[in-house]
Amino acid sequence: KSILMIGAALMLFTFPLAQKNFRSHFYLRHQSQQDTSGIKTQLTEAITTAAAALTEEATTISVKSSQPLPTKVILHVGPHKTGSTAIQSSLQLDLYHKSLASDNYMLLPGDQMGYSMKTALSRCLNFSGKKCPTDIMKQMKKARSNSHNILISSEQFDYYRPMKQIQAFFKHFDSIQIVVVYRRFSEWLASWYGQDRRNHWKDWNPSSSMNFVDIVTKKGVRGWYKNDRYSINAYNHYNEYFNVSWLSMHANKGDVVENFFCSSVLNAPNTCNANADLKRTQNASLMKKVKYNIAPMMMMAYDEIVTEAYDRGLINGTAITRNDARRFLYKYQQNHMQLGEGKEAAYNEFPKICLPEETLEELLTVSLEAEREYYSSFLQHSNATAQTQGEEELRHKFEKMKSGNAFCSIDTRSVLADPKWRKAFNEMNKKGNENDE
Repeated sequence: KSILMIGAALMLFTFPLAQKNFRSHFYLRHQSQQDTSGIKTQLTEAITTAAAALTEEATTISVKSSQPLPTKVILHVGPHKTGSTAIQSSLQLDLYHKSLASDNYMLLPGDQMGYSMKTALSRCLNFSGKKCPTDIMKQMKKARSNSHNILISSEQFDYYRPMKQIQAFFKHFDSIQIVVVYRRFSEWLASWYGQDRRNHWKDWNPSSSMNFVDIVTKKGVRGWYKNDRYSINAYNHYNEYFNVSWLSMHANKGDVVENFFCSSVLNAPNTCNANADLKRTQNASLMKKVKYNIAPMMMMAYDEIVTEAYDRGLINGTAITRNDARRFLYKYQQNHMQLGEGKEAAYNEFPKICLPEETLEELLTVSLEAEREYYSSFLQHSNATAQTQGEEELRHKFEKMKSGNAFCSIDTRSVLADPKWRKAFNEMNKKGNENDE
């Protein structure tokens, strides 16, 4: 009995550690109570087998631990007008450099030194025929040698898509993961117009005089929906070559920085915690850097007016810059015209033209189509409640934008026909001519 009890105890001790081998070798054949010598032999064989299994398992673990960890490249491609500037501004902060390093991520020098990552990588991808910057190559080599991951954020890759060159350049890494941020179509289109107009703010350019209503009417809602730089189209193209992950610009009340750093795609818990700590401390000087700027509605209104005036020959473009013309109108309105109360009083003084109702209906319809495709086709979202909630949020924001004149432009013809504004342009030209002399 004592021998059997010892054997049973040994079985309980070794069984969890060498289950597979133990099962195949340990079998107590039927013995009489007097055949203790046979039992001893079987126990000895079983213990020896278990010990060998433990030794083999320990050796396997040792070999595995010495192998390099899988490495990946995370390439955030925007697209434009989906909060990319906020993410890239965060990557400039030392706080995130340290936390990302603790999460096993390295940034390529462009993200740290401020030069265009698209320009630098285009040299590396042999598109411009120039040599890849030495500091980038050193960082790449260091990452591979130490099994670090690479993190890149550049919204220029929403239209610059050398797929095969990207695959070749990062071939020494185990995987390439593309990240695309989803933004609702109606919001993206209004924001895209603002950005495109700001791109021409410095120069007098007749092509930039088209207002929001003009560009939507000319190209059509569905024509803009097919734009390569919209989120869904960027996703579709990259998905032909790489694994692509979605991030929503609308989650967490639009906090795209938190959505990015706390995503399962990055799997960067230290950086996610660092972002939460930053928000808790509410350090205004740092938080300001991680928020993207939106052009004031008033400056957009003044720009629509001055470009129309320039096209009509009401502004001397050789004596007055486009920026000076906007500033002059702002000061003139503040000093010479009676305005109502509130921060939008000046904007409300201008007559407006808006998208016709049928175009607004189409814009809402297409935006809902994009929302459903984002949830069902790409996310393969099985939660119907979440999709319904998303559509409700979209409709609510759409109506808010509609009532706030987000889908409108200044009726520049009516403004320029107003004698008080004609007087403003006469004074502007007079001042410009005096400065020119």
